[in-house]
Amino acid sequence: MHALFEGEKLVISSSNTDAATAEWLETSISDRRAKLRDLLVTIACQPSTRGSELRATISALYKLGDGPCAHTLLLSAHSQKLQNNMQGLRAYGSAYTGSYTSALSQLVFSTISQAAKDSQSVFEEKASYTSELVLWASNETTKFASLIRRHVLLSVAAAGGLRAAAECVQVALGYCALLEVQGLTLCPTLLKLFRPNLEQALQENLRHIEETISVLASTDDWVVYNASSESWSLIRRQMSGGLLTDFKMSSSGHRFQMLIQVISCGIFCVYDI
Repeated sequence: MHALFEGEKLVISSSNTDAATAEWLETSISDRRAKLRDLLVTIACQPSTRGSELRATISALYKLGDGPCAHTLLLSAHSQKLQNNMQGLRAYGSAYTGSYTSALSQLVFSTISQAAKDSQSVFEEKASYTSELVLWASNETTKFASLIRRHVLLSVAAAGGLRAAAECVQVALGYCALLEVQGLTLCPTLLKLFRPNLEQALQENLRHIEETISVLASTDDWVVYNASSESWSLIRRQMSGGLLTDFKMSSSGHRFQMLIQVISCGIFCVYDI
């Protein structure tokens, strides 16, 4: 880079006195610039190029005057790094666990965070590069949501695991929200992608309750009280006095109460999102 800049200075100083020499120097510098650019692109594309080396390579490419290419290569390098780390994550165990959601969330959103820091440190906050960063981060978030839905939420929601689904989404949103201090507001996008699974889990819960209570009610021993009987009068007095715990509930009633408590916990988790 230093040699190129010195050569350009030489071209400027000699162009007024020796046109042939200046033209030769300009051609030579142009060739060296192209070779240096190709070399920098090759380095940036190497999976082993990370951290400060990647930033220095991208910065040098930017200084050569190829900012758009440099920024795209920076984001591509982080995408490749993320894909490689995801392969390693899948190798450590089953994806159908809560730990998978947490580990994948941390991996994806920490990578997006580092990419944003690298972009801002090299390109500052120029609008065109910021727009590309936001679009790239949104795409990576969409791919992340697809993995969570495929490996966790689809099976959980199909089984009516409303609370488990809500807790999974909460974990993902928690990591995603950490990006907001860097100007990346991706939680609305993530929640929109997860909402169909939460709604499916809720519907499966309601269907399960309806089927369970229907079966229990058909086999339960019911006692029908006459409205004018002494027993019915006693129940009315107990209800009016708030002493509902003083008379027994049928087995189907107990089961219904338990199911309502379970789904209520799940709904509360959803509303906390």
